[in-house]
Amino acid sequence: MGKRKEISDHINSMLVREVGNRCPLCGNFERTGNELTNHHINHDSSCSVYWNLIRICQICHADLTKHRNDGIRERRIRLVKRKLFRDYYGPEACKALVLAYDNKKVTATPITALELPQEEYVHISKKNVFTVGAATNISTFDTYEITVGGKEIVEQLGLKNMILGKHA
Repeated sequence: MGKRKEISDHINSMLVREVGNRCPLCGNFERTGNELTNHHINHDSSCSVYWNLIRICQICHADLTKHRNDGIRERRIRLVKRKLFRDYYGPEACKALVLAYDNKKVTATPITALELPQEEYVHISKKNVFTVGAATNISTFDTYEITVGGKEIVEQLGLKNMILGKHA
């Protein structure tokens, strides 16, 4: 483990939004005396990237830290983080990201991949590949190319397993 790396405001805001004010492990609401904190999933505080962080209550955080070598707890927290990602971005965006990972590119509707380019998981390689209807100036389908950050998210969160219906 290296030196503790500060969590960026952007990543922190993503973590807050994805759980709201409820611990995703125990379901307890954030309240005075049990605020939610950011936990490093792999226990390496020098790795403060989105996929390695989850916002949980202090009680769950203390339990995970105490049992840091428990593989069952670690597997559970990784599954919860994967589900949070899917719920936050949507199942169709996850499928598009995995398809881009497998094929380097994917063509999808902009609404499917809405926030993926903003987080730099994909970038638009070709806009308005094809339109439907009379509105030719409105993009109906764009081609998205996976980025290094997108590959990392797919690999670290095991998104291919989620899309294929596997738990590992």
